[in-house]
Amino acid sequence: MFEWCHENPEKLHVNTEENRAYYIPYPVEDFNSAMKEDPSKAKILLNGEWGFRFYNGIYELPENFYLEADGLCKDRITVPSCWQMYGYDNHQYINVSYPIPFDFPYVPDQNPCGLYYRKFNLMDFQGKQVYINFEGVDSCFYLFVNGNYAGYSQVSHSTSEFDITKYLHNGENSLTVLVLKWCDGTYFEDQDKLRMSGIFRDVYLLVRPENHLRDFKVITDCSNDYKKALVRINLEYKGEEDIAELSLFAPDGKCVCEVQTEENEVELLVDNPLLWNAEEPNLYRLAIKTAGEVIVQDVGIRKCYIENGRLMLNGKKIKLKGVNRHDSDPITGYTISKEQAIQDLKLMKEHNINAIRTAHYPNAPWFLELCNRHGFYVIDEADLECHGVVDLYGGGYNINFGMLAMDERCYVPILDRIQRLYERDKNQSSVLFWSMGNEAGYGVNFERAARWLVNEDPTRILHYEGESHESCGHKNDISMFEIASRMYTSLKDVEDFVTNPDEHRGFLLCECCHSMGNGAGDYEDYIQLLYKYDKFIGMFVWEWCDHAIYLGEEKGRKKYAYGGDFGELMHDGNFCVDGLVYPDRTPHTGLLEYKNVLRPVRSSRLDENRYVFRNLYDFLDITDLVGLRVIWLVNGVEQETETYSLPIAAGEELILEITAKEQKRADNSLVFEYFLLKDKGMLRAGHIFGREQYLNSYKADWKKELGFGSATRSALSINFTATELIVTGDYFAYHFNRLNGCIKQVCKNGKEYFNRPAEWNIWRAPIDNDNAIKWDWYKAGYHMLRTKVLSEKVNREEGYISVIYELSLTPLARARVLKLTVEWRIDIYGELTCQIGAEKTKGLPYLPRFGVRFFLKKDMENVDYFGYGPYESYIDKHRASIQRRFQTDVRSLHEDYIRPQENGSHYGTRFVKLSSEDKVFAVFMGKEEFSFNASVYTQEELESKRHNYELEEADSVILCIDYKQSGSGSGSCGPRLEPRYQLCEEDFEFGFSVRA
Repeated sequence: MFEWCHENPEKLHVNTEENRAYYIPYPVEDFNSAMKEDPSKAKILLNGEWGFRFYNGIYELPENFYLEADGLCKDRITVPSCWQMYGYDNHQYINVSYPIPFDFPYVPDQNPCGLYYRKFNLMDFQGKQVYINFEGVDSCFYLFVNGNYAGYSQVSHSTSEFDITKYLHNGENSLTVLVLKWCDGTYFEDQDKLRMSGIFRDVYLLVRPENHLRDFKVITDCSNDYKKALVRINLEYKGEEDIAELSLFAPDGKCVCEVQTEENEVELLVDNPLLWNAEEPNLYRLAIKTAGEVIVQDVGIRKCYIENGRLMLNGKKIKLKGVNRHDSDPITGYTISKEQAIQDLKLMKEHNINAIRTAHYPNAPWFLELCNRHGFYVIDEADLECHGVVDLYGGGYNINFGMLAMDERCYVPILDRIQRLYERDKNQSSVLFWSMGNEAGYGVNFERAARWLVNEDPTRILHYEGESHESCGHKNDISMFEIASRMYTSLKDVEDFVTNPDEHRGFLLCECCHSMGNGAGDYEDYIQLLYKYDKFIGMFVWEWCDHAIYLGEEKGRKKYAYGGDFGELMHDGNFCVDGLVYPDRTPHTGLLEYKNVLRPVRSSRLDENRYVFRNLYDFLDITDLVGLRVIWLVNGVEQETETYSLPIAAGEELILEITAKEQKRADNSLVFEYFLLKDKGMLRAGHIFGREQYLNSYKADWKKELGFGSATRSALSINFTATELIVTGDYFAYHFNRLNGCIKQVCKNGKEYFNRPAEWNIWRAPIDNDNAIKWDWYKAGYHMLRTKVLSEKVNREEGYISVIYELSLTPLARARVLKLTVEWRIDIYGELTCQIGAEKTKGLPYLPRFGVRFFLKKDMENVDYFGYGPYESYIDKHRASIQRRFQTDVRSLHEDYIRPQENGSHYGTRFVKLSSEDKVFAVFMGKEEFSFNASVYTQEELESKRHNYELEEADSVILCIDYKQSGSGSGSCGPRLEPRYQLCEEDFEFGFSVRA
């Protein structure tokens, strides 16, 4: 009897089968097909074109919609998909708040819904059981078969299976599915993501014998010396029990165990097992034959546990170097194919990532099979988040975060989601951790669920960051947890935890290094702690990909939309654009940074010619796997290379003597490049794992190289107007603005170099990770600085003229920020030198940057520099780059973030030279290094536009020469920038020379 269930937490599922492990059965005669994973004849895929009709709410549905669906569903939609990607309803991005009024278990009557309809043919199924499987439907659905109500289910990211045999007949049959956008389950699915709806994962029939193996469970264990393994299989039947034939095949395909049994529990013994880990994902194959079917399951033999706070796998300490991954695509939304998933996994392998947290829900069931085979450690997370309660009036993390976790009505829904996670994925070897959800508070409901899960599966580790939050007057019982999981913990707090003698749990950062936009800047700092402390077991960067919707192209750019672009009343802007890769999977510079930080080999210098190399793999001997290429750079240009072997066992070290080949009066450095010697898994021979650089000497005469001192001598003269001071020679002139003490124009041989006067500059277009500090900057007025000249002095000396200004840099309606003493010196060769002494007012926030901003002629687009490149680089974000000489153009320096922001700066610069066919503008700083940024966009333009495709080029090439720029950090959702990366000096000096 059909009834509405979507606001009744006591009816989560109607007529669904009991939860079971994921598998696809094959007819018993198709054993070879099962072993090769060819399509199963027992599986009838119902993906494809379905009839569809969208309604604004169930009140618009005809009374007998399930009988009239064929006539109603005149539109066509692809299954699987999200209906918002087809123009129905509206996208919405929201992070914490609920998208509906909070009135559990009720949802709005204006609840968008989609009616789906399709026909299929089924013949000769008598004596069989026919099941329909929905692997993912958001948020809930009602199922009708041939006009008959067949059931209801929810939990968007888990499989719902129905026995529909009794509703079918030979020949043509029909399916009608009504999907609702919201249901009582919405209160448990408040994840940080674009909110989408529909049948977004595979739908298929399984045609099975009446008596069949319904479920099975595989558990592996090992002897203490790991020379013997036990594979225990529990069998559960539907109908009459059967004789089962179990065969276990080794990774090389040989059968190592075979047994026939009528028992429900079987134990297989394996001698000298090949163990599974992410570096060597050895998989056995278990075939279970019954009278009519065969089921094949990959089995990774491994033993995972916590020992003295350390994460142990197969008796060895391991480290998790991971990412948080959502199912997300700019064109297909939540719907992810195997090909798309493999693209993600291949990119992760290429960037040295070994672990994935399925944030914040189970991925498609076959995704874990890919992780088993390609080698990834997985934190498998339940489809459970109740974050929005903290936004209720009077709420907060320490007040009501556990509101639903303490509500007796919510125990069954919470337990149901955790059980569905466990039962579906219990046989997947890559899963080391069960995560009970994300940001859903903590209370008795979670405590009871945790006890159930630990009792059900003691072979894996229980994870839930929410256990650290106490609210609603409840004292948390966390005795079930062997690890403490935290988010965005500062470096100091991490170190305090892992060095606390009273804390025996392992420590995991399930989210860290928020990689939104131009970030993050603290990967290396966290990795240093990860390797330093045994109890720091792993870190998972937030997050893998930018979430955005593709809208076509504009001005030659891909046009992506995020929160606020869909007319939503509530949204969280571009907070979803926070990944290591762009939506199309182009790597951000942050991913390149993370890759190099995660390189599997690291070195340190013992003395002038000896280096210690450490193999950071937990299991792999790299003797025949990783090679070392040594590159000698002289003045930033490659001169010679040599290749070395690295015979190092896992976790061991090797000392090599590498004699430096230096040239006199030059900048000399060594680059160590680690590369793959032969194909391995997803990686091809020659793949670069990472690089390191050792700077041996700074002896180059860059001043001479750039032509300083080579010009013709000239007599100098000086002229004044009310607003300008002009120093001229025979072929050059320098114009200074007497109202701001900065250079206004450079002329040489009759050519002007500037489109507008230069400026003192402390501002940058805020990066996403400036999210917290930028409000302090605005309050201090850093974005509206004004200059006041306090004094002007001119000195004529032999060989040069100097102009000295005392300046005050003070914002509108705010107090002074900086007092500057500036000396501009012009010598008889037409060279300009600037020396600055700065005093910063005490008590103000650290500065975004300090320097001079030049507006050069637009044709000066060729760039030659010696600094960290080729990628953008900052004081805390330069490990992806090396310091050498680069030649490029201005537009290539731009990093095109979806939300425009400061980008493309280069740290550790010795010189930079911009040129056109007839002009050269070179800046040099002597022995000190500086940062520069050359762009066709002003910082005002970058700050004012919400999307990159809205950007308009300036009429100039903007060149920023910075004493320093503060780092990028991860402050958009993490700790404040570390003081050592802040421009917080109260007194500093800065100087540079210019040659035009």
